[in-house]
Amino acid sequence: MGKELKKDCQNVIKYISELEDDAKRDFSKALDSNKSVTINIDGREILVLDKYLTFEEKEIKIHEEKFLPHVIEPSFGLGRIL
Repeated sequence: MGKELKKDCQNVIKYISELEDDAKRDFSKALDSNKSVTINIDGREILVLDKYLTFEEKEIKIHEEKFLPHVIEPSFGLGRIL
């Protein structure tokens, strides 16, 4: 994508990454059916071809989340050391 779009590549990546999940699904369906989608960025129309990107939806299971405490115990403070 970078070789063909050159300076517009970063704008296209930013545009697609900022889309909501439903809009990304619609974009992916349009890209699959038409093989290309035209998007409007800063008043310029940019043609995005299906060979530039693919969409993949994953479901990730989180088994454990660890949190660091935000409060330090007063018994371990500087006042105790001094």
